[in-house]
Amino acid sequence: MSSGLIDLKIGNEFLDIQKILKPKLSIEVGAFDAEFSLMMLDSKICSNIYAYEASEAVYNKFKGSLSGIEYRNLAISYYKGTATLEIDPDVHPSDNGSNGIKNKREVKKYTYSEVECNSLDNLHKSNDRNCLWIDVEGSNNEVLLGAENLLENTDSVFIETETHNYWQEQWLHDDVVNYLAKYNLTFYKWEKQHTSQYNCIFIKDDLIDIIS
Repeated sequence: MSSGLIDLKIGNEFLDIQKILKPKLSIEVGAFDAEFSLMMLDSKICSNIYAYEASEAVYNKFKGSLSGIEYRNLAISYYKGTATLEIDPDVHPSDNGSNGIKNKREVKKYTYSEVECNSLDNLHKSNDRNCLWIDVEGSNNEVLLGAENLLENTDSVFIETETHNYWQEQWLHDDVVNYLAKYNLTFYKWEKQHTSQYNCIFIKDDLIDIIS
């Protein structure tokens, strides 16, 4: 869920980094209200801005207020097809940015909804330099495994990681670090969000001196 993250110091720092790197494409995954995408639009950093939100209830709540952004009701994974969105019944679905395609251990009972999904590599074929904002409730592996080609042209990534298993079969922080290193994306810094949960920035190796 992106709402409020841009108010964090590291969220604003990531936005400032984009003012230096000037990506041609901005992609937000797990967008909720697409806060980061709106900041990119308002800052006039780039005009090719996509935000993906898996929850239809959340999407319907915000779609009318996101002119200028390609805001789409779609789960992002490593394949094209459908996925099961797991919904906490104790929170109204249009207000819950924590529903996702991974089972969260602390929630004992879910309701379920089948949603359309696709991979970032299927959706974005160009070689434009890009930035990624990823907040997907334990599904980092699904998103990143479906972005092998895109990551070759990714200059910076903002991603929520965990050092403890909150979701079943999730990648932990070190798994994300090791995977992104294959694409010369280096862990730059992080900021604690909750216990064992962090907001992280990764930067392409040859660009770290430019932003420092």
